Amino acid sequence: MDSVDLTDVSTFKSFTDRYFSKRLSNTVKGKGKKGGQMLNPKSVICKIEYDDGTNFDVPCGMKGTLIEINEELIKDPQLLKSEPDSSGFIAIILSSIAISDSMKSELLTHEEYLKTLNGC
Repeated sequence: MDSVDLTDVSTFKSFTDRYFSKRLSNTVKGKGKKGGQMLNPKSVICKIEYDDGTNFDVPCGMKGTLIEINEELIKDPQLLKSEPDSSGFIAIILSSIAISDSMKSELLTHEEYLKTLNGC
């Protein structure tokens, strides 16, 4: 997969509505979060589109239940870059503790991540 620079403000355009609108119909109710869409690691959460016509799918990355999609990104897609750790989130996905623990064991350590970056 090619790397994509989300920080390049000049080319970032929008979220393509095709996947995002399908996810926006998600309705979750109650303490048990009933009614949320079930997602697998390859489920597409949304598609990000650039002014030059390039685009890419954002996969879920884990098995879980879709709790919320950030509708503010439709109005202001720049939030993804300006506030990625808060208002710029794409989605909230709930997984079981067992799945979360399993996924954590597959993640890179900080040192491994830095080695990967330096190898590019």
